Amino acid sequence: MTPEQVRDLVRQSLDDDKGTDIVTIPLAGKSTIADYMVIATGASNRQVAAMADHIEFKLKPVILS
Repeated sequence: MTPEQVRDLVRQSLDDDKGTDIVTIPLAGKSTIADYMVIATGASNRQVAAMADHIEFKLKPVILS
């Protein structure tokens, strides 16, 4: 997957989980470890933990390939 596809997957997952204030910060050329940073707000610690778990589950096949 391209960095843009990963960014879109993360954004879609956050949106599906009712994350709010989703912001994408481009880091290409500014960081050696990432091309994008995606930030979102959740209504509770439990919701934020669930959003993180869902992103990890969706990205695991990408990372392992």
